[in-house]
Formats: sequence, structure tokens, C-alpha cells
Amino acid sequence: MTYAYFIYEKGWRNVRHLKQQRFDLGFGVVCLFIMGTLLQVAAAGTVGEKGIDLEGADDLVQIFTESQGMIGTIVFGLGLWGAAFSTFVGGTIGYALIITDLCRNFIPRFKLPPDQKIENIKNDPIYRWSIILWSFSPLYILFTGVRPVWLVLVFSSVVVMMIPILAVALMIITNKKDLMGKYKNGWVTNAILALLVTIALYFTWENAVDLLRNLGIL
Repeated sequence: MTYAYFIYEKGWRNVRHLKQQRFDLGFGVVCLFIMGTLLQVAAAGTVGEKGIDLEGADDLVQIFTESQGMIGTIVFGLGLWGAAFSTFVGGTIGYALIITDLCRNFIPRFKLPPDQKIENIKNDPIYRWSIILWSFSPLYILFTGVRPVWLVLVFSSVVVMMIPILAVALMIITNKKDLMGKYKNGWVTNAILALLVTIALYFTWENAVDLLRNLGIL
């Protein structure tokens, strides 16, 4: 949902930038597959060899420490920090862009007349307050005994359930000839999207069942 806002802010706003967009997406996906493959190889060479059952991050720390010493512990800690920080930055900025767009275009109270349009979104008060909200509101966890595990579970389930909804919406949009012109989906693209929707629906069902079980409903 946030990627469209990021490429818009990047300046890739028409078909002239289609090549750069495809390369950007392709490169990102390839990197994800490479990192996932390397992770599997590392797991097979350490976890599989030691016969350890992983139940949490503490087990991973133990493995890194035993196999790599203190260097492994430091690298593992930096890796966790890097993953959390990159997600925090991307999510905070992306969600702030979405909220600003919704407020300025769909909520009458926050709409601006054409002569008062804010050219640079970074100067928009709604964007700035959204950044502050996403950045500092979670800090209450550090000063209280609250452990909102249920919120994490609900959020993960909602994200998974959104995937088929967004995929179907994407299929509808990209199949409109009056909107996409010659870039309208072909049968191969539609077949791939249909397969992804089917897989997403399956995982949505599985995730929903797991959530209900964790909440004690099932």
C-alpha cells in the first residue's frame, strides 16, 4: 500500500518511469529471495547440525554465541536492530503519507483550496503530526508493564487478510482499458494474480483460525 506513495514521492509518476519501477521491484524481490536462501543455508549448517528446537530469539542468540563467539552475538544484535529500524522508518513514513493523502483528498474538513495546496508534503502539518504519532506513541510500552501481544496478533492477521482484498482491487484496476490503455493486463498476468489471490485466501483462512485459537475462541 505504501509503495505507490514512495514511487510518487520519488518522482516516478508516468509511464516514462516504468522501466525504473520494474527494475526497482525486480531487484528488491531478487534480494529478498537471496537473503531467504542464505538464511536457510545458515540455519541448515547450525540449527540442523546441533539439533536445536527454536522457540524464540534467545535460542538464536545462543546459537550465534556458540558458533561465532561474542562477534556472533554482536552481529545478531545489530541484525535485529537493523531489521526493526528499517521497518520502523519505512512504516512510519509510508503510513504518514497515506494518512495525509486521505485527509487532504477525502475528508472535507482537511481539504485545501487549490491556491493553498502544499507542494512539499514534508511541510504538511498532518504529515508531520503523523510522523510524531507513529514515532512516539509506542514508547509507553517502555514505561509500563503492558505487553500487547494480542495487538501484534490482530495486526498480523489483518495484514494477511488485506492481501487478497488488495490483490482483487489491483486486478480490477489493471484490467480497465480506459485507465491502463495498452498497459492493460494480459492473460498471463491475470493468471498469476488469480493464483496469488487463491494462495492469499488460503493463508488468510489459516491465519484467522490461528488467531481465534490464540484468543481462546476456538
